[in-house]
Amino acid sequence: MDKEGKKLWRLTQALNDNPKRDNNTAIICNGVAKSGKRAADVLAKQYKSISRIEIDTNRAQEVKEKIKEIKKLASHIDVMEERITP
Repeated sequence: MDKEGKKLWRLTQALNDNPKRDNNTAIICNGVAKSGKRAADVLAKQYKSISRIEIDTNRAQEVKEKIKEIKKLASHIDVMEERITP
């Protein structure tokens, strides 16, 4: 889950008078209780359905490709192998 998703999850727990992180909050979806990652996925899906932010599909794909490129470059950073001092 991304940083914003974690913040949203903590806010949900706080609004439910359940601010402790060690408690496991369940969400009822279609009559089935879900917790952990499944509950977070339900919350994210619901938030997405009411969110007013629209992102062009092509732009979203460009961003994903750029993130992959940056991660690939970061994994190939040269490490200094020579000693600085004799």
